[in-house]
Amino acid sequence: MDLATRGKILELRKSDSIRSIAQKVGVPQTKVFRTVGPIGSKTNHQSRNSEIVSLRKEGRSFSEVARLVGLSKRRVWGICQTACLLLSLSLAGCDEIAPKRARALPEQPPEAPQVSIPAPIRQTNWRGPLGQGSCVYASLTTHTRWQNNFELSDWCRKQGDGEYGDRLKKKLDSIGVKHASTEQASIEFLDWCAATRRGCILWWKPSHCCTFAGYVVRDGVTYCAIIDNNQPGTFELTERSQFIRLWAGYGGFGLAVLGSPASPLPWLSYESY
Repeated sequence: MDLATRGKILELRKSDSIRSIAQKVGVPQTKVFRTVGPIGSKTNHQSRNSEIVSLRKEGRSFSEVARLVGLSKRRVWGICQTACLLLSLSLAGCDEIAPKRARALPEQPPEAPQVSIPAPIRQTNWRGPLGQGSCVYASLTTHTRWQNNFELSDWCRKQGDGEYGDRLKKKLDSIGVKHASTEQASIEFLDWCAATRRGCILWWKPSHCCTFAGYVVRDGVTYCAIIDNNQPGTFELTERSQFIRLWAGYGGFGLAVLGSPASPLPWLSYESY
């Protein structure tokens, strides 16, 4: 390219685009771009980057833009990505965002009881085909709903009348339900049911079955929390050592389905200021 043509290109670049200059001078856009955008000039780098973005806005592919400006396709892609990022930051007003600080909020007390079964999913006792109460299956319905096993809770609702511990375990085994149990009023079993938040069903009160919902501590005294399916709206509290003694007298049977309980309630741990 002769000096006269080069001078004309540089003069036209003050007001015209690369395409317009190429048309007026009669040379390929590639040569025009290389003439007005030599490597090493910050001003020309900015001009080159603006031209790349303009070419992309015209709908040209990365490969075509790369060929026109004499850069690699990867480099062209990087320039366009940077331009998009800078545009989004300017639109968001990031330069005006004040830095935020955060502070920890007081830790929330543990759930009490641990198996905090919502009232709407607690099952009330019903009479079975033989006219007997269905306290075992009512307790098991509540227990399995808490574990999000509604298929099993529907199965429980189809059962009815009185039930024995051994027969209940055989029925659960026959439908493939995994479970853990005790027949000796095991305090370790209750502790495990509370710690895993599964809860359990157990023999409580004469000829009756209820749902164990974990422990509640009040004034330094630990109580066992029970949901009685005859009055499921409230938790009944009994001091722990007394509960174990009475539970043993009622037969000491307890059973927990090995499912996944509902998640603990969320709480806000930090706040900004």
